[in-house]
Formats: sequence, C-alpha cells, structure tokens
Amino acid sequence: PWPGNVRELRGALAAAVALCEDGRLAAQHLDLPAARPVAVGDSGGGYHARVEAFRRHLLEEALAESRGNLAAAARRLGVSRQYLSQFVKKYGLDVA
Repeated sequence: PWPGNVRELRGALAAAVALCEDGRLAAQHLDLPAARPVAVGDSGGGYHARVEAFRRHLLEEALAESRGNLAAAARRLGVSRQYLSQFVKKYGLDVA
C-alpha cells in the first residue's frame, strides 16, 4: 500500500515519469523506502523538502547535460521552457 495520500502518490508518479528514460517505470524510479538507497547523513526531511530537493537535483542534472541550454533541458525533462525557467529562478541555479 502507498503510505501517503493520493496527491502525494500523484507527485511521486510525476517525479518517477520524469526519471524514466525509455517510458517504463521501475521500482527504482519511485521514492519507496525499499527501492531508494538512503545516503549517509540523510536526514530524510519532510515530504515537501524531499520533493524540492529531488526537483532541484533533476533540474541541475538536466541543465548540466544540456550545457545550460534552457530549451534543451526543458525538452529533456518534458516541460516548457517557461516552467523550467521559473524553477531555475526559484532555486537560483546557474545556467551558464
């Protein structure tokens, strides 16, 4: 059973879909205790803090792979350039 509510499940599935590369979801794409390795010193944090950290990491990775090109990173993530730009500003990410 899913430990959270439906909204949390939707959020977790949206994040998992963003991670899968070939259109297939696997256990490692979901943020489940049995599927996710815990880093040493990982305080866990609350749900929202962990989602924000995950989103930031995902954006940083896409921007690095796209060499700072917002349009290319947005395509890679399957979001609009405007949406990506909003979070780049929110997190103060470097796009150079």
